[in-house]
Amino acid sequence: AKALAEAEPRLPRLFAEAVRREGAYQGGVYLYGFVAVEVGGRPYGAFQTKAHFRDRADLRLVHLAASRLRRFLEERPGLEVHMAFPGIGLGGLKPGEVLEAMEEALGEVGNRVVLYRL
Repeated sequence: AKALAEAEPRLPRLFAEAVRREGAYQGGVYLYGFVAVEVGGRPYGAFQTKAHFRDRADLRLVHLAASRLRRFLEERPGLEVHMAFPGIGLGGLKPGEVLEAMEEALGEVGNRVVLYRL
């Protein structure tokens, strides 16, 4: 996230606006799942795995984010998403359980999501 913000300085503000617009404010944090913004004709997405950055990742939140990513992809035929494998690093989730939740939530568009282990 830091490297992306340095490469495109408008992204933090645009993501914050999208989260406030599309998320639900609960318990002092926004729950949004997935939001996307466009800069210079290129889409950028934020895939939420935690309610607060100090928390462990939440598999239900991963499922919500993947469901919203599915809707985003359904509206954009031909678009492919490349992203870091969510929730398995500092989030502490097991890759198998994350993959299962994502496959279930993504359905038919799952073949258009490429996950990377960093």
